[in-house]
Amino acid sequence: MLNRIEISKLETYSFHGCNPEERKKGGPFTVDVEVDFNFMDSAKKDNLKLTLDYAQITDIIKTEMSKPSKLIESVNKRILDNIILLGKKTGIEIERLLVRVNKIKPPLDIKSEGISSVIIYKNI
Repeated sequence: MLNRIEISKLETYSFHGCNPEERKKGGPFTVDVEVDFNFMDSAKKDNLKLTLDYAQITDIIKTEMSKPSKLIESVNKRILDNIILLGKKTGIEIERLLVRVNKIKPPLDIKSEGISSVIIYKNI
């Protein structure tokens, strides 16, 4: 059975971008995470140690978003890798993991709700 934990639009103010001005001034970002795994045992036993702790996932996001990078793809990959590592450390088999990093105000002359990098990991 597959279950999902979702973290939606976690807001950060970060310093990512190829433009030096972006890394100096920073800007608003959001991060979405979807983690698919079987958490029925933890739900039945009401035991946090048997599941992925979303507080730890949000800590990973905040930590990685605080490290300036030229590419949001780099930040995205670090978040993904650390969540997979968290799963391995806690003995949780992650079936699917989606991480989306959205730059709300890209330095482009366009009207949009942001530019995103999305990575989807599937444990096949």
